[in-house]
Amino acid sequence: MAGSPLIALAGAAFPPSALFLMGRILRAPALAAELAPWALGGFLLAGLGGLLFLKWRGARPVWALGVALLAGTLAMVVAGELTSRRAMCAEAAKHGATAFMRNSFSWSLRHPRREYNFEVHALSQQDDVTRVWSYQHMRWDVIPPTVSQNIDAPPHRMVCPRQP
Repeated sequence: MAGSPLIALAGAAFPPSALFLMGRILRAPALAAELAPWALGGFLLAGLGGLLFLKWRGARPVWALGVALLAGTLAMVVAGELTSRRAMCAEAAKHGATAFMRNSFSWSLRHPRREYNFEVHALSQQDDVTRVWSYQHMRWDVIPPTVSQNIDAPPHRMVCPRQP
């Protein structure tokens, strides 16, 4: 998932190598703490269910590990998408923004933010101030106008629900 399809296939072929890919999420402790129960829950439930189903059908139970890894990954990505939307809207409200441009959570897993890159996880412009989203700090970071003019705006517009 992180970087290229080839790396994703390597993680699927040898599951312990997938643990190295988790480093990107673990660099953001607040995000990792929110996603861990979903990923582990999906992994355990699907693994146990897959194991029981495969034994009942007379198939090799080793396939339950693959089902569990897939379910855990899917649960983490879905929970990450929902968590990131909620966090972005909550933080955007602090600086008065009600809408912003963003990339999906799965896109962000494949494209880690680096210094001097032109693609960002999310972009908010309010009152001539440009902010980009940081998963590491789970907040909007202000960037200078000289930098913001070179950033490619993400394709998806997110409109936040009104806060009570």
